Amino acid sequence: MSLPFGSFAFNIGGGSNGFTAPMSIIVDKDVGSFTYYKQNNSGKWTNITKAVTLIGNGKAKIDFDLTDGGVFDRDGIANGTIVDPGGVATNKLNPYVIEGETLVGDVSFVEDSTSFMGTLAYNITGGKDKELFTLNSTTGELSFKNAPVYSTTSSNAYIVEVTASGTTSGSEARAITVTVLNSDGANTVTPIVIGACGSSNRLNLLTAPTSNLCQSGIASSVTQANNLFNWSCNSEDVAVVNCSANKVLPVVISDNSSGVSSNTTTTDTEYTTTVTDSSTNSVQATKFISGDKKAEHIAKANGVAVSTATSYVEGTQINVKSSGDVETTVEMLDDSNSTVSIKVEGKVTGDEKAVHSLSVGGKETKATSKVNGTTTTISAVGEVETKATVGAKEIIAQAFADGKATHIIKIGNVESKATIEFAGAQTVMENDGSVKTSVDETQTIGGNPVTVKSVVATDNQGETQTWFEDSNGNTLERTVSQSTPLESGATIDVANDSNGKLQFKIVTPVTREIVIE
Repeated sequence: MSLPFGSFAFNIGGGSNGFTAPMSIIVDKDVGSFTYYKQNNSGKWTNITKAVTLIGNGKAKIDFDLTDGGVFDRDGIANGTIVDPGGVATNKLNPYVIEGETLVGDVSFVEDSTSFMGTLAYNITGGKDKELFTLNSTTGELSFKNAPVYSTTSSNAYIVEVTASGTTSGSEARAITVTVLNSDGANTVTPIVIGACGSSNRLNLLTAPTSNLCQSGIASSVTQANNLFNWSCNSEDVAVVNCSANKVLPVVISDNSSGVSSNTTTTDTEYTTTVTDSSTNSVQATKFISGDKKAEHIAKANGVAVSTATSYVEGTQINVKSSGDVETTVEMLDDSNSTVSIKVEGKVTGDEKAVHSLSVGGKETKATSKVNGTTTTISAVGEVETKATVGAKEIIAQAFADGKATHIIKIGNVESKATIEFAGAQTVMENDGSVKTSVDETQTIGGNPVTVKSVVATDNQGETQTWFEDSNGNTLERTVSQSTPLESGATIDVANDSNGKLQFKIVTPVTREIVIE
C-alpha cells in the first residue's frame, strides 16, 4: 500500500457527540487509487472505503464514513469533533479495472530484493480465478485474457495468486484481488476492503452483539467461548480480522455477612443492602439499573464513611464479607483483548481503609490508602483512581488498563507527580498526606541479573525523593549519589532508557536524570 498524494489531515467539528459524517474524495481514475486508508486507534492503516462511483470526465468518487469517537477518530473521544489523518492509497494487492479493459496493471510487490538470489520473476501460481489472467513474468504486469464484464449479481472480485521468485533462491506468494468497476459510472460499486472490527469490539456486554460488528468487511456469526463473544470481519478472503467482546454478568451483590449468599440479579430498580455488625461498622452496597454508574459500596465505621468505591463497568461484582469488609471486582478486556482484573477493597478495621489492585499481564499494580474518607472510582475503560484529602492536600493514586501507575499530590496550584511506565507499582498513601510508590524490575548490573526497586516518595509538602534499592533494601550507587529532596511540583517518570537501564526522568526547574548503572 502506498499513498501517492501523501497523507493529509482535517478536522470536522460542529456535530453532536458521536455523530457520523459521510465523506467523499474525487480522484483521477487513471491514478489507479480507488481506496481511502486511515490509521485506527492502534496505529494500523485500514481501508475504510464504503463505495466507489465513476462520475465521468475520467474521475472516480471515493465514499467513506467517519464517526466521532470511533476507532478511526484520532482523539478517540465522542466530543463533536472528528480528527482525521489519512490518505488516498494505491494497493497493488487490491487493484481496480474498468469493465471492457484487459490491463490490470503492475502488481509486483517485492520492495526488498535482498532475500532473493538471481533474477526476480513473477508467475501465476494459484487463486480461484487464475485461468482468467495472464502475467508478464519480468515486469509483473497482470492482464485479463478477455475483457471482463461488470456483474450486477456478484461481487465483481477476482482472486489470483502471484509468486515472486529468484532464479537461485527466495520466493514469496501473495493473493491479488482484482475488482471490476462499471464502465458507465451509473452504479455505485462496493469494493473489496480490508476487514476491520466495529464499535462492539472490546465492549463488556450482557448478551451477544448483533450490530456494529464490523467497521468494514463482512461479519461472521457470533460465537461464545470462555466468557468471550467472538466473530470476524472478512472481505472475500482478502483479509480476516478477529474481534471479540467480554461477556459479563449483571451487577451482582453477594451478602455473606450472615453466612448466607443472596445474589440480586433481576430487580428493575436500584437495590441497596446494608449490613451492620455489633460494633456499628456497616457496609452499604448499591446496584444501579439506569445511568452511567453501575455499582457502589460504602464502608462505614461508627456511622462514618471510611471508604467509597464507585464502578462504571457493567458486570461489577460486590461481595459483602462476614468480617464487615467489602470487595468490588471487575473483569474487562484491554486493547489487545487480554483480561484486566480490578479489585477494590473497603475495610473498617486496621490502618488500611481502601485498597485498589489492577492485574494485567501477570503483574499487579496496587495502591493502599490509610486515610479516612478515601474514594475510589473504576472508570468504564478500566482506569482506577483512589483519592483522599488531608487538610489542604489532595492525594491521588491511579492505575491504568495497561498496568501503568501514577501518584499525585496537589497543594493549592502546585502538583507533584510520579509516573511508573510499566506494570507492578505498589503505592501507599499515608495519613499525613505523604505517598510512596515503588516497583521492582530486573536489571543487569556487573553482568548479573539483579532485582532493583525504584522508589519515589513525595512528602506532605510535595517535595520528592527518588532512589534505587536492591532486594535487601540497600541503596544502590547511581549517577546522582544523594537522594536530596526535589522541588515541589516535580514530574518524575520511572522507565527504561534506550539501553534498557532503569532510570528516573525528573522534570523540575532544572531537568536531570538518574540512571541505575
